Amino acid sequence: MALIQAVIFDLDGTLLNRDASLLQFIHYQYDVRQDALSHIPKEVFVEKFVEYDCGGYVWKDEVYKQLIDEFQIECSYVDLLEEYIQEFYRFCIPYPYAVETLKALKDQGLKLGMITNGRTSFQNGNIDALGIRPFFDEVLISQEEGIKKPGREIFMRAANRLGVEPVHCLFVGDHPVNDVEASMAAGMIGVWKRNAGEEQFEAACVVDCLSEISDRLKNGG
Repeated sequence: MALIQAVIFDLDGTLLNRDASLLQFIHYQYDVRQDALSHIPKEVFVEKFVEYDCGGYVWKDEVYKQLIDEFQIECSYVDLLEEYIQEFYRFCIPYPYAVETLKALKDQGLKLGMITNGRTSFQNGNIDALGIRPFFDEVLISQEEGIKKPGREIFMRAANRLGVEPVHCLFVGDHPVNDVEASMAAGMIGVWKRNAGEEQFEAACVVDCLSEISDRLKNGG
């Protein structure tokens, strides 16, 4: 393995436990919107929200439109969406050892970066809610950058801003294509963060817990 000088992370599904965070938010929204949602069993509303969300790859305006059409909800999708945008950050849950891992990597003298697809203000709110921004030298959010994963350019841009050649960058993400294969195509070392219940993916570097990253680098890979 080449000498690692920087570690770059994905956000959703890697540092942020988006599935758990989303579930907490959905339960909250159902409870505060009882006047409009009480005719739908809570477990059904939660199940359908998660289904239409498609792991975060469908923006919530479409999710809410589908829910309103299916369940005849007497509420504007705009109001529900605004509530999601304004309140989701309050329910952000980090994966175990996220903060400890970032601190350990900084203590090892490594530069840290983040590349995340999403809307700028929304992702910034989630990053701040996790309390992890101070660890990062560079944060690239797709809307702000005008480019996104799995495109090669955003990985190259991150490496350039960190002042590190891609070959000396480790990229950690949960998506086999958008994170692992894409970062490797940009010349980085791609690490797959495998989450419970995910389909198997053939990757040279796999971690099941974030703490494995700092431990491996500390011990020479």
